Amino acid sequence: MPAADAPAIRFARHNFDNLQSLARFGDTKAGSLVVIVIFLFGAGVGTVREAVIHMALHQVSATLMAAFWVSWAVFAIAGIVITLIIIYEVVLVRGASHYSTVEIRRDLMYSEHVMLHPTNESYYQALTAMDPELELRNVSDQVYEIAHIVNAKMRGLREAQNGMKVCLLSWFIGIVFALIILGTVQQRG
Repeated sequence: MPAADAPAIRFARHNFDNLQSLARFGDTKAGSLVVIVIFLFGAGVGTVREAVIHMALHQVSATLMAAFWVSWAVFAIAGIVITLIIIYEVVLVRGASHYSTVEIRRDLMYSEHVMLHPTNESYYQALTAMDPELELRNVSDQVYEIAHIVNAKMRGLREAQNGMKVCLLSWFIGIVFALIILGTVQQRG
């Protein structure tokens, strides 16, 4: 096996830093999607409440009522439940899963492997014995692990996009039907 050189270690560390940033970005984006869903829900509650009150007090066509309830049911199920489940999958805590065996003197970077050392002195001694080849091995193992984590997060965000599209469309349709109901009732009143 060729000896690890400084450019290889530098590249691996750079790749690791980029993947860490992408993982944080994915979590931040997932959090933003949660805020959007909650905002849409909160923004629609008042309008829905008014439309429901007016439907109870005034005669509204069955077709209009059905369209209203279907649009809000789709919003509630697809938009909120499915999107939040998918977003949960994005921010789910993941651990190392691609190590075939773990050796206390070799595997020094992953947090659970660090914790295998009984003391901080034991860990320090393992680090002082590290050569460039072992450093590259540890960083490359972490790059491989985090690449899988980032891939799972980005896949979840792509899946959440479809849920968000359904969420936005059904919310918009629900608001339109609520406004039609409110307008119809006001014209009769």
